[in-house]
Amino acid sequence: MPTFLAFPVSGLVTRIAVGPIDTTPSALAGGLLVGSALGGLQYNALRRFGLPLSWIPVSAAGTALGGVLSSLVVGFGTELTSLMSRGVVTGAVLGMAQALLQQRPPRHALLWSGVNAVMWGLAWWITSLVIRDDVETNYAVFGSSGAIVLTAVLLWCLPSVLPAYPPMRKERP
Repeated sequence: MPTFLAFPVSGLVTRIAVGPIDTTPSALAGGLLVGSALGGLQYNALRRFGLPLSWIPVSAAGTALGGVLSSLVVGFGTELTSLMSRGVVTGAVLGMAQALLQQRPPRHALLWSGVNAVMWGLAWWITSLVIRDDVETNYAVFGSSGAIVLTAVLLWCLPSVLPAYPPMRKERP
């Protein structure tokens, strides 16, 4: 669960280092920073379950590519539908990159990518309910309120992407 901190911290660092995400180059830079922080914290928390070190650069590349792709498809609007759409695209690309790294069956990759897509979009919606007046500043990523919910749902889905991750509950004999 502590990996949720990657979102608000990397969002703040990106805001200071890059500024608002309102151009394709800023979307690329923001995605690299957010993805590096997210991948690094996830790797640190999950490496004992077989997560490879390459998770960090793959997460950075997936988030950056997702950010660039979403900027080209959706643009840089700050209304809720644009933020959620950007989240869906970024989450889908990031999720697919992470799942393909694990070389899991296609259904696992699609599940991980789909859950990431839906949750990144919903995380923007949740954040917009909490910080109503600040979403117009074009942050690189949603805030901690959305990140907590996203992280909890992804935790539940980890067995689909990590082969060595134990199931959330034990099967009855």
